[in-house]
Amino acid sequence: MDSFASTARQYDDGQNNREEIPAEIQQFGWKPPVKLPDGSIVEGDFLAANHLNQIFYDLYQKLKASVVITKEVITDAGGYQVLSNGDIEMWGSATTGSDGNAVLNLPLAMPGPTRDIQFTVAHATGNVYVTSLQPNSTYTAFTVHVVTPAGALASGVTILWRVKYHKPRSNGV
Repeated sequence: MDSFASTARQYDDGQNNREEIPAEIQQFGWKPPVKLPDGSIVEGDFLAANHLNQIFYDLYQKLKASVVITKEVITDAGGYQVLSNGDIEMWGSATTGSDGNAVLNLPLAMPGPTRDIQFTVAHATGNVYVTSLQPNSTYTAFTVHVVTPAGALASGVTILWRVKYHKPRSNGV
């Protein structure tokens, strides 16, 4: 079941299947029946079905809107997560060769381009700079070029990376 009372309905007597719960009940909850010292019972609040329908409806709407991990793969080399909203997050590491380049192989092909890439230089002797980043045409890898402040090629530099693909939303964001 992935919804509850999702269709608004009005009954013949004018009642709706869902009604907003009064603020006082939202704040304190329903008052239960109370047993008095003399043994008599004072009635508690009436739990209306249309209030209960509203609670379940709201909960299902919030569950649908939440983002959860639908797939996760983690290895020694990195990993990825696919989220229920279509976003993908991947991470890993790469080391530059003698040409100053490191190829960041993504564990999963991205469905499209991304602008959300993060780097951390984990192991380097002295300061280094990432001077360029080039994706391949299939969105399965990026090549990073690393140099020293003097412009020399930086080899043996370990780069930790994280790439996020954000699925385009219907609102354009």
